[in-house]
Amino acid sequence: MKNTAQPFAALAPFNVAVFASGRNLVLVHLEDDPNGSGAAEATARGYQFIGSIGVNAGVPKVECEPTELATVMMPYAGVVFAELFRPHLRAHQLQQASRKG
Repeated sequence: MKNTAQPFAALAPFNVAVFASGRNLVLVHLEDDPNGSGAAEATARGYQFIGSIGVNAGVPKVECEPTELATVMMPYAGVVFAELFRPHLRAHQLQQASRKG
């Protein structure tokens, strides 16, 4: 029987809200911003919400607002997200390896 379990199903959620202003991006890590102060600060500084990127139960998800700014900037946000997510993923992998060995 083939094992169909997702290897990252136990991975803790990692989600960001993406804001942009011109060529500048702000990604707010939602698990570290439960009261929304980071999002409120981005909006107060003139940044517009353009979408969200996340991984929940090992499943990636991207949502993009239907604006020109979002269409142009979300691919860049994806690159930034990957850099932010990499240490989170690596920590998960190390934790899993320590449980096996």
